[in-house]
Amino acid sequence: MGLILSIKEMNNIPPLEDGTYTGTLIGIVEMGEQLGFEKKRYRPTIQFTFEVYGEFIDRGNGDEPRWAYAELTRSLGKNSNLLAALEALQGRPLTEEELEHCDLTAYLGKSCTIEIKSSASGFANVRKITKRMKGIDPGKPVSDTFVFDMDAEDRDERIQDLSPWVRKKIELSPTWARLHAGAEEMDLDEDDAPTEDDASGRGDAPAPIPPDVDPETGEILRPEDIPF
Repeated sequence: MGLILSIKEMNNIPPLEDGTYTGTLIGIVEMGEQLGFEKKRYRPTIQFTFEVYGEFIDRGNGDEPRWAYAELTRSLGKNSNLLAALEALQGRPLTEEELEHCDLTAYLGKSCTIEIKSSASGFANVRKITKRMKGIDPGKPVSDTFVFDMDAEDRDERIQDLSPWVRKKIELSPTWARLHAGAEEMDLDEDDAPTEDDASGRGDAPAPIPPDVDPETGEILRPEDIPF
């Protein structure tokens, strides 16, 4: 690649235009407790990944469908954004019976309308999720569906399949730390112990990505570009 740079190298992917699209749910990731945007408390978080219907991008391997992301609080309260998203995907309000036992994986492959605000780099932020518009059927998604469940026995293997920025956020969550506390204490030896000048006690662990930073580019997002 060389050391002669051009600003065009960072902007060769045109941004996804702001507006409403049809999105198909292809990914559900349990992210554990994540620091809320107000940066005052942690909240259990679920990430939904949507394939954006009719939108493709060539990153060097031919046309690939574009994805958009929404981070939703793990709650089915009547005013929760997760419940609103599920009802939009289902196309109707959920019944009391459905709320008693709600399997999120049953919604994979369902579609809805998503309102997108994107950063200059094209990172698509889902701002609103509503019922799919009549007359639009995106059919089967191009992308494979995926799920990451922290309760799964193979979670340590499955987390390697996630994108680096999502994996990093999960591994730095208090939930992930609690799940691995016992194993880490048993494996810790003198060479692994944090040094006195390591104030965080996390060694070389990277800092979590703030919600106002684009995880792909490090760009500071405008307030209106920040997702849920």
